[in-house]
Amino acid sequence: MSRSRPAHPGAVANLEDRWKRFAKNVKRSIAARATLAVSLMSITRWKRAAGLGLLSWLLPFVFSFLVFPLKQANPALFDSVMAVAVVAAAGWLSRWYFRDIAPRVGEAALLGFLWLAINLILDYPMFAYGPMRMSAARYYAEIGSGYLLYPAFLAGAAWAFGRRPQAV
Repeated sequence: MSRSRPAHPGAVANLEDRWKRFAKNVKRSIAARATLAVSLMSITRWKRAAGLGLLSWLLPFVFSFLVFPLKQANPALFDSVMAVAVVAAAGWLSRWYFRDIAPRVGEAALLGFLWLAINLILDYPMFAYGPMRMSAARYYAEIGSGYLLYPAFLAGAAWAFGRRPQAV
């Protein structure tokens, strides 16, 4: 049997100090990450975001009246054309929103979800109670799900444009 020596009192104190410094660094790191996550997931210009959100609904809505005869002739083509209209509106409006700030993925995703919510709030009553009455399930399957293009496109575009190629 080997006998272990009692730890030197200075060595124990040094080990405790090291653990305390490690714990402080971990706490600081967690706090820094939380702060970073909050800053990445905030919208810097709420009025602009809300106003453009209204336009994100209005532009495809007005466009849909222009191409509505296509829905009778070829419903699948109409759905595709409307998806392109939503993506085009997202591109144009996001460029307007991010005109003087660098796009961040978190902010772009949050902006897309805000626009999604605005579109559903403005759109659903027209289809639930208006002339084109449809059930909630049918509305979300046919129309409402198309608005998921906003957060997908905005986050993807911010991610793509945030990755600039390095100069050689």
